[in-house]
Amino acid sequence: MTIIVSGTVSAASYNVTPGPNAIKIAINNAHSGDTLNLNGTYYEHDLVVNKNLTIRGSNQSGDSRSVIDAQKNGRVFLINSGVKLNLNYLQLVNGYASSNKTNPNGGAIYNNKGTLSVNDTKINSNYANYGGGIYNYKGTVNLSNSLVFLSAAYYNGGGIYNIGTMTLKNATIFENVARYNYGGGLYNFGTININNSKFFENSAKYGGGGIYNNLYTAKITQTNIFLNNAPKGGGVYNNIGTLNMTFCRITNNHLYHGCDFFNVAGKVCIPYNWWGTNKKPTTDIIYGYTNIKSWLVLSIKASQNLIPFGGQSNITADFLHDSNGFYHNPSYGYVPDGIPVYFTTDLGNINSSARTLKGAATAILYSGDISGIANVTATDNQTTVSTLVNIDTIAPSVTNIDPKNNMLNVKPNKIITITFSEPIKMGNGQIYITNIQGQIIPITTSIYNNTLNITPTNLLNSNLYTLTLNSSSITDIAGNGIENWSSVFGVGIPPKVVSVDPTNNAYNIPSNKVISVTFNESIKIGNGQIYLKNSDGSLIPISISSVGNKLQITPNNNLNEDYYTIILNIGSITGLNDNPIDNWNSTFSTGLSPTVSSINPSNNAVNVVPSKVITIAFNEPIKIGNEQITLQDSNGKLIAITTSVNNNILTITPVNNLTEDKYFVTLLFGSVTDLAGNPVAYWNSTFSVGISPYVFSSDPANNSINFAKNKPITIIFDEPIKPGLMNITLTNSGTPILFTTTVSDKTLTITPTTALDPLTLYTVTLNPGSVVDNAGNPSTFYTISFRTEA
Repeated sequence: MTIIVSGTVSAASYNVTPGPNAIKIAINNAHSGDTLNLNGTYYEHDLVVNKNLTIRGSNQSGDSRSVIDAQKNGRVFLINSGVKLNLNYLQLVNGYASSNKTNPNGGAIYNNKGTLSVNDTKINSNYANYGGGIYNYKGTVNLSNSLVFLSAAYYNGGGIYNIGTMTLKNATIFENVARYNYGGGLYNFGTININNSKFFENSAKYGGGGIYNNLYTAKITQTNIFLNNAPKGGGVYNNIGTLNMTFCRITNNHLYHGCDFFNVAGKVCIPYNWWGTNKKPTTDIIYGYTNIKSWLVLSIKASQNLIPFGGQSNITADFLHDSNGFYHNPSYGYVPDGIPVYFTTDLGNINSSARTLKGAATAILYSGDISGIANVTATDNQTTVSTLVNIDTIAPSVTNIDPKNNMLNVKPNKIITITFSEPIKMGNGQIYITNIQGQIIPITTSIYNNTLNITPTNLLNSNLYTLTLNSSSITDIAGNGIENWSSVFGVGIPPKVVSVDPTNNAYNIPSNKVISVTFNESIKIGNGQIYLKNSDGSLIPISISSVGNKLQITPNNNLNEDYYTIILNIGSITGLNDNPIDNWNSTFSTGLSPTVSSINPSNNAVNVVPSKVITIAFNEPIKIGNEQITLQDSNGKLIAITTSVNNNILTITPVNNLTEDKYFVTLLFGSVTDLAGNPVAYWNSTFSVGISPYVFSSDPANNSINFAKNKPITIIFDEPIKPGLMNITLTNSGTPILFTTTVSDKTLTITPTTALDPLTLYTVTLNPGSVVDNAGNPSTFYTISFRTEA
């Protein structure tokens, strides 16, 4: 052992190095008022302090304290009557007093009428009959910033036993046990003041798992008492004592009666504590007469109940309100810091947890990108509270404007009103009106609900005006700003187009055409937004000029065969008094119209199959025009079709197979066009579907004899027929015989004008197409010969 003395004899400071009985020797050699500085681990027990001393560890920060380990051979310190002892930055472990037959109390420290101050010190793993960690007998103890844990008493006071005066400040008392009696964390039989401390996971055989106050006085403030255990009063047990407790958290202490607080005929005053519920604590929480009238409740509020896209709201859960609705300023007390609060939301995003500071915990709710009402909750795992926050991520949009965009002939004194999709307020962007010359017009603005009113300071002159709302110049109530927005209107009566050459929708226009637009009054070039575009929207270079009431547009080069659009934007032309024209356009096509070069089936085709797909070839590539393409049957009924175009081929496909009939394909004017837009002329074609009629029987039969001289000849077909070309002959050795014909249903009747000669050979010939079926399919060549009777 080495002892280094510094300072005067009356107040020396000793550095005590570890060694056998080093501390005991240092105490014996020290004088009252001296300081013993420890560094390392000391294996000593039953250190008797009989003079005023300060014993301190070398490490005054962090967790590496100097250790005095009694190795269960006895207690660590005994403080004699009238002595003052200060213990700083130490750890006192493995004290064991139960083996001391004369004084088995105070496993780590027994204070016998002395004054003890313990700061930033750990007292753990000690054992005694009473006061496993500290036993204070009629002395004074101040315990601050220190821990008493993992200690046990055979009877009372697993962590601390007090029969004197004691103060605990920022102390943590946990995992101590009173094995066969009361006061797992603390047993008080004197006067005790506890402030800003923690008691948790302590237990007792019968009562007072955290704190047991017996007959005397206890004052407890801003202390966290939770997860302690005893059959009665798991958190606090008051036995006929006087107990005042405020701004404490007493929750989750597990036992049979009064799971947090048990009072037996004592005088208690316990307002403004948090019992884990916003409801009045029942006998499952507080047991015994307490006359509790007010308790703290968990409250929640949002700093902003309406937030925009990208916005946030501070969500505060606090224990600063009581059950009667009163707010308690934390300057006058609050629940202990560090209580965990867990936050959730069903919309947006929020920090999941926070710990209380001065009675409140705060999390930030972020808007996210979905609008709606967010239900935000806060809980301490026992009680849940909620508040609603309106998340509005959608910026206001313009639903109506008066005057409407591009409206002309607006009155000079017009007040402009813009209606939005929701209530609005002024933002931080600019709102202004400019004329066609770019001059800013003085205005005033006002808002009512969802309507913005813009009033020009002076009457407006004839001109074209642009109203501009810059980004965020207007926001909704949540603060979502609009995007850049503008609208155009004209004041005064605008000039009007009376004619255009080429006319609107003209076609077959020469490629060198100069375009002329005539107005109803003299004009001048305005903002110059005059365009000529081809079918794919490409701008065609042009020159423009105006004389009197005529505008002339000259393409810089000859135009290709295409479809063109002339565009005059609003204000591109004005009257001589600056009245702007409205938007106007006209179209024309250059080149020749497409013509049909072939069709399949060909015109007047017969015997066409029912599933036939019709194809029409043109002399150039085409596209669908006005779609007035029809297929009709012989009764004029429209047949359902689909159409498609591939290069120069138009394909017409009947939706269903065609029945036997005659059909008409019709392309109305403009039903297809070439790629320049030049329309096809009116065109049609016919065809027949089905099989030609054939002869089923005849009378006389071919090569028959003895046919009656005055009997008509009948030829019967397989289907109904009607007259066709009627190219029919009846001959006698090449000599034509006169006859008449009739058709009825399937029968052709040939009646000679006079009786036939006897015993003469005759021949009947039906040339192709002589008759047709109802679909128009022609008969084929047919002939018979017969000989008459005598």
